Amino acid sequence: AMPPGAAAAADSLHNTKRSLEDNLPNRSSRHGISPPPLGRIDDAVAAYGARLRTWIDLQVDARLGQVLPRLIDSELASVRHDSLLSLEASERSDTELRMVTQSQAKLFTLLQGVSSELQQVKLTTSRHPCATGIGTEEALASLRNANDRFDLLMQRVDELARDVAFAQEASKSFQQAS
Repeated sequence: AMPPGAAAAADSLHNTKRSLEDNLPNRSSRHGISPPPLGRIDDAVAAYGARLRTWIDLQVDARLGQVLPRLIDSELASVRHDSLLSLEASERSDTELRMVTQSQAKLFTLLQGVSSELQQVKLTTSRHPCATGIGTEEALASLRNANDRFDLLMQRVDELARDVAFAQEASKSFQQAS
């Protein structure tokens, strides 16, 4: 199957070749027939070269027309696939981030309740010392230890809350960039 315009270019080349053959000196010219003027030959060669170049350009354009669309389609398919994978990963990350945020909010509420109860116990204990004094020091030491652990736990909860806020901001930025 010849590309469009190739048949016309081939006919033109054939006609130019015939014209050259007609205008070139033949072997019998040595016997008294004068050769055609050089200007006519140069013009015919130049015309043949121009037509040959046109035909070659048509062939190259036709081949590029066959190859480039397939190449571009395969590249676009790859980019589309990568984009879909990125979008799915973003959606999964967003879902996981929401779950973590909800869990941390529940944990924070629970720890605030425990903190409130612990502070009430501490206040009650400090106002009503044991009458006998036996075990009071141990109870106070245990309460101090529990209070210290609770303070560390509250610091960790505050850090997690900051991390969640940062992750939410990052997720919003990522979604806006997508």
